[in-house]
This record gives sequence, C-alpha cells and structure tokens, in this order.
Amino acid sequence: MSAFKFTNADGVSRFGRYACCGGGNEYLDEAKAAGQSPSFLFDEIKARIAKEPVKHRIVVQLAADGDTVDDATVRWPRPVPRSISARLL
Repeated sequence: MSAFKFTNADGVSRFGRYACCGGGNEYLDEAKAAGQSPSFLFDEIKARIAKEPVKHRIVVQLAADGDTVDDATVRWPRPVPRSISARLL
C-alpha cells in the first residue's frame, strides 16, 4: 500500500493510503493456499458473481504530519482510522 495525494473539492490536499476491499475476504496462510487449485481465485469470483453482485469498498487511511509517505514499506506509527471513500457495486 503506497501513499497518494488526495485533494478535496476545496483544493485541500492530504496524503493517504488506500485499499480496495471486496466482500468475503479470506486470508489464507501458506498451507491453506498451497492446497488450492492454480485457478481458485477465478473459480471463486465466477461462483460469487453467479450468486450475487460483487461489492467493493475503497478505504482510505489519511497520513498525519510526519508520517512517511514515500516508502510503502514503512508502517505508520499508530493505528490509523480507515474511512470508506467509495462503494462499488
């Protein structure tokens, strides 16, 4: 996740990191991932689309003064609240 400059309608800019989050996310450890077929992500999305619309959220974490915004490998030093900036249906 990298930091990007977000500018609001008033022209005020802040840096933030964003993520696209889909419904039904499941994090797999190495052992569970190794047991899946090479096409399991394609197979899962085909089955999910057949059952219901896929919904995604774009979530933004805004940087505070002093946060590193030019190196995605640096964690921000505190819990950063996330706000939902968009919903894609």
